[in-house]
Amino acid sequence: MALAFNFTWLFMLIPLAIKIAIAIWIYKDAKSRGKDSILWILLVMFTSSILVLLLYLIIEGEDTITCPYCGHVQSRNLSYCGSCGKKIDIEDSDVKSRSSDRKSVYLVIFLICLAGLLSFLIMNIVILKG
Repeated sequence: MALAFNFTWLFMLIPLAIKIAIAIWIYKDAKSRGKDSILWILLVMFTSSILVLLLYLIIEGEDTITCPYCGHVQSRNLSYCGSCGKKIDIEDSDVKSRSSDRKSVYLVIFLICLAGLLSFLIMNIVILKG
């Protein structure tokens, strides 16, 4: 019985740790893009963190550039700065490619799913033995 009690706490902490990890990643990424990071954190904490992560990747999934004149971060598709209005030469600006970030996010999503599957299997083994 004590073994099942310890596993129960473990299964309660794993989703919380996953939720916190997703919240930290989204916060850092949104802040680096100049987006409202607090709104995304609230969405992660009070709704399904996996769905919010997928929504965030769909909405915020494009490459960004930084204006060399004022430092404003915006979409790479825009040729004029949304803050100061000056023309931005795409080749000369600081381009932040998100392809490596996306690969790491897909790896995190895979690991979360794998951890969920393993926790489900362990819980069933504990229940069947008990």
